[in-house]
Amino acid sequence: MPTKTTVTSADPKAGAGKASSGNRAAGDNEKIMFFIAYVIPLLTGLLVFLMYGSKDKRLRFHGIQAFLYGVATLIFSWLIALVFFFFFLGVIADIVLLLLWLYGLYIGYKAGYEDKDIELPFIGSMAKKS
Repeated sequence: MPTKTTVTSADPKAGAGKASSGNRAAGDNEKIMFFIAYVIPLLTGLLVFLMYGSKDKRLRFHGIQAFLYGVATLIFSWLIALVFFFFFLGVIADIVLLLLWLYGLYIGYKAGYEDKDIELPFIGSMAKKS
């Protein structure tokens, strides 16, 4: 029967600064959750809030902000579609909505991978209050 050997270092600082694979996986998981919150803001923002909101304040904030951002974008898209429908300029509405979606992904990237929280006007302050 093979025996299990454990190698220990005499120097207690030898492993300092290195995260174990379990800790690294948890950190990577949380980093990706910031980004995922903004992929489909209405759905994924709510899911991130429900799954991680009680564990992490930053994920709670970004989950709520992404959800509110999704609601605001949906309302804005309805308004812009209504206005541009009458002027037959639907392509402009599509470009504006694409830019809004890309900005949401940018917010998620900055929060997850650069640890910079971007607070959206009005929406961010409501998310912080929750």
